[in-house]
Amino acid sequence: MASLGAHWVDRVLPEVGLRQWVVTVPWPRRWLLARRPDLARGVLAVAIRTLTRFLARRAAVRGHSGDRTGSVTVVQRFGSALNLNLHFHILCLDGVYVREAEGLRFVRDHPVTTEEVGSWRPVPSAGSQEARR
Repeated sequence: MASLGAHWVDRVLPEVGLRQWVVTVPWPRRWLLARRPDLARGVLAVAIRTLTRFLARRAAVRGHSGDRTGSVTVVQRFGSALNLNLHFHILCLDGVYVREAEGLRFVRDHPVTTEEVGSWRPVPSAGSQEARR
């Protein structure tokens, strides 16, 4: 695992601010997601889409529109007691890249408040609703 982390730091992640987000679901759903990777992918897609839109809206408020961010995710299947506990650790760029005449420039986000995160209501896509049936 340490070599994977070193690879990400050395060759994948840009030298900009990063923020870790941990995404969980209620306990009964964790067991279902552990057995159904297709559903786990759907939940992760909703989480990343929600996070990306959140950062884009915050950037738009500061006058940056059409900007992009990036992320990498580790799916953790067990908790510290070796119990089945599927959840996602998302390392996301803490801001957006802005396209300028000279190229791309990274614009770091300001700190996120507890109220902002608490207001999140991810909306599943129609595809994830169909996969659940």
